[in-house]
Amino acid sequence: MALAAPANPLRALTWPRPRSLNLVKPLEMALKRLGDAWSSRKGELYKRLCDESPLFREEGEKAERTRRMRSDGATNLIALLQALLASCELASGFIGRPAAGGWDRFPWAVLDVRAYGAVVPNGRSFRRTQRWVRTLKGAGLLTISEIRVPQADGSIKSVVAIKSLTAALFKLLNLTQAVAQARRLRDRRRGEEARRLVEQSI
Repeated sequence: MALAAPANPLRALTWPRPRSLNLVKPLEMALKRLGDAWSSRKGELYKRLCDESPLFREEGEKAERTRRMRSDGATNLIALLQALLASCELASGFIGRPAAGGWDRFPWAVLDVRAYGAVVPNGRSFRRTQRWVRTLKGAGLLTISEIRVPQADGSIKSVVAIKSLTAALFKLLNLTQAVAQARRLRDRRRGEEARRLVEQSI
């Protein structure tokens, strides 16, 4: 009797959370809610993310229908979403990291590895991330603003896009109040910094 081919261990990958990761409490709560939804495969959060997934046509255009994901697809989607949450600023949803004078944007290649680990030739490709990005964007949970810079020779150069998690996602994760509080704190700090700079210039 022929033996069944072994399952591809890279078909479904859970999020490889970095051990040194230290997040604010609301984001930790969001990651736990996603983990619980993935474990139970039920509840409103899992239903919204994985049982009502938007369909796309070949050219990437969103269709009117939704579908229920397979188990491996749900695992991969939640892994990507966990990586995006762990890489965002709570107050704005902006995906990046603090830098001098602002935030640096993460390219998709970095977020792909953060979500699933290193790409494995003939096992796991970047196309997985591209697929679930389309799903999150189509569901209104992620926005992407492409940036194209005109060059001296008349060509157009694309740079790292602005990516943000939306208010709809934070509402789904019960983080609306936490986001509002983080924004108030951020604005207060900015105001204090502005006053300090004014006082120094006098």
